Amino acid sequence: MKAIITATALIFSIIGPGFCNSEGKAWLEWFKPVNTHLRTAAGYLRTDNLDLAALSLEELLASEPSSALGNAVSSVATSALSEANAALNLIDEGDGAAARDRLLKLRQTLFKFNRNNRIEVFDDCIWLARKTAIPLWHYRRNKPDFTDAIQRAEVMAITNDYLRQMVICNVQAPEEVKADKEWSRVALGAISSLRLIKTEAIPNQNVGRFIRIIRELRSFDNLLYFRYG
Repeated sequence: MKAIITATALIFSIIGPGFCNSEGKAWLEWFKPVNTHLRTAAGYLRTDNLDLAALSLEELLASEPSSALGNAVSSVATSALSEANAALNLIDEGDGAAARDRLLKLRQTLFKFNRNNRIEVFDDCIWLARKTAIPLWHYRRNKPDFTDAIQRAEVMAITNDYLRQMVICNVQAPEEVKADKEWSRVALGAISSLRLIKTEAIPNQNVGRFIRIIRELRSFDNLLYFRYG
């Protein structure tokens, strides 16, 4: 049986048959603030702000799993807290890069857990968009040859994948998010930029414009993750 649960203004979820309603709701109520602190810490670490990242992780570690979680799910939450604590220890040692790497791996683990249990969360939609975009960033410093039909097709396929995922996220976004001017500026800006790559940069073989667009898209990508992923 599936149940629709809204944990916060930024969450939309479908609990799969592996969860009973109360356990699924308890998981989402734990996951949402934990993920918010996780991405905030990762964002601060990207700019080498170790002190604020540490504060975010300390808040994350205060999020104890609910007693409503079964043993298997509770162990996932406990393991996630252990990983976050390990990242905090790395920050204390001054290794912000290793701490951020650990947090991003933890985020992927939580994403896979949600996906494997058929829990659809808006945060995960943004995370998947971020993962889908990764092949595009290769071209920021490695200019494609748009006179080569194979390379044009490769870039078009990557662009289509990223655009498709961003459109899905825009559809899934809760009304409160869609009403947010920052969402309109960043998410819709990213969608518009991706369409320009498809309809202008690639067909016109304009590599310079393509590079300028993906540099802008990278900024959008970071903002989207920091706010919503």
